[in-house]
Amino acid sequence: MADTKICTKCKQKKPLDHFYANKNMKLGKQSRCKICCSTLISKRVRERRLTDPIFRTKLIAQERIRAKKKWAKNCKNEEWMRKTRLKRFRSRFKTKYGITLEDKEIMVQSQDNKCMICKKTFTSLKNTHLDHDHKTGNLRDILCSDCNRGLGCFRDNSEILQEACKYLLKWRIL
Repeated sequence: MADTKICTKCKQKKPLDHFYANKNMKLGKQSRCKICCSTLISKRVRERRLTDPIFRTKLIAQERIRAKKKWAKNCKNEEWMRKTRLKRFRSRFKTKYGITLEDKEIMVQSQDNKCMICKKTFTSLKNTHLDHDHKTGNLRDILCSDCNRGLGCFRDNSEILQEACKYLLKWRIL
């Protein structure tokens, strides 16, 4: 009995264990090798994902179930949890701001490790906030928590901020 077979897709001669079983085919194996089969299946899945919303919904549900199982299996492993959280944070940070955490560190160092508004020295990177324009999305500078929150409360509106300054000057006790 032959221990090799030629794939009908890639035309390569391969050992029988490189083919999926199929009792209806000659030699009891598929006509395409495993690599060609998986490529074809991946292509079909990608096409269906784009065109069939029900199929897409089922795939998303399956992915969620797989992720929950993986999480449940590994949630007791503290090292895995730490790495996963950091990986997620890095990914979200890169997606949201378009820069890496390393780029943020370089920005902090270029500011002499100080807030651009109050000049307070940063004790750690956790206390730093990347200020950005909410309308354009453009990055500005690194601020401390208090200054970043203050700008947010004033909705990044310089006129409101100037009125607040006037108010504070009016009530300043000498």
